[in-house]
Amino acid sequence: MLPDSESVANSKIGNIIPLEEYLNKQCGIKTFTEKLSIYDESCFKSARNIAKRYKTNNLNVDVRTENMAQLIYNDILKVSQFDFEDPESKIVQSDK
Repeated sequence: MLPDSESVANSKIGNIIPLEEYLNKQCGIKTFTEKLSIYDESCFKSARNIAKRYKTNNLNVDVRTENMAQLIYNDILKVSQFDFEDPESKIVQSDK
């Protein structure tokens, strides 16, 4: 989305989207605003959603990174710090 060469912050996960190789090549060194119309052509729903969302909103890579981290941790990994296996009983216990 934003060029990594502009800032270290741009190398965060919040600045990465799935995109077809041919569309990625079209993006080249275009500005983020110019890339939005290319994202809108993607077969990936996430890229199309980014195109819609950021036509009218400013991209904040740090906020998007935090939101993605929470989504991955809470919804995808479903990790709980209280999940453990009792080695004696072989029963998995959870705080859920």
